[in-house]
Amino acid sequence: PLGLPAGNIAAQTFHSFGLEVIGQATGRKPALAPWLESGRDHEHLMKIVDELRNTDPGFRRAWDFYRLVLGRARPEFGQEETDPEARDPRTQGSGFRTLQGEVDRSQGERIIADWLFYHGVRYVYEARYEHDTADAAHRQYTPDFYYPDINAYHEHLALDQDGHPPASFEGYLEGVRWKRDLHRRHGTTLLETTMAGVWDGTAF
Repeated sequence: PLGLPAGNIAAQTFHSFGLEVIGQATGRKPALAPWLESGRDHEHLMKIVDELRNTDPGFRRAWDFYRLVLGRARPEFGQEETDPEARDPRTQGSGFRTLQGEVDRSQGERIIADWLFYHGVRYVYEARYEHDTADAAHRQYTPDFYYPDINAYHEHLALDQDGHPPASFEGYLEGVRWKRDLHRRHGTTLLETTMAGVWDGTAF
């Protein structure tokens, strides 16, 4: 259909193509690694990945970002809470199960929780804030994450790269300001991440 002579078209396997490129680039065509043909390719690749994660901090960051963020289907902004996949027997709420076993409310929170788990960071999900905040307009505040080893709280915010929440999140920014003011008044440490930071990797 393209009017090309058939002799100009080559069909190759992935490995054959790769070996040809390496041979042309280096002048020495290598042989396939023996583990590729033994059916142990996945096992061997994971061994290589584990060795790199243990010895190269840059690779570890890139790999964890890939498997937690880039390797998953990315929902539309504001849809991170849709299609929950687990139920929390403690609260009866639905959400997304983390590697640590709790059920988080959003996919963004789950991604952060799993990153913390992979990196050995001890945290408590939605721990009760150390000061009483319940009043006529507010329930007791439970920040998204609490880090007991450094006595710090962490809020993961549904904000885009311009600092805006999804259009359907009415009153969201007022809630963000209320939380920031609480921490300021009580002198507690607040760390913040955003969904924009999760998707571009800066949150990590």
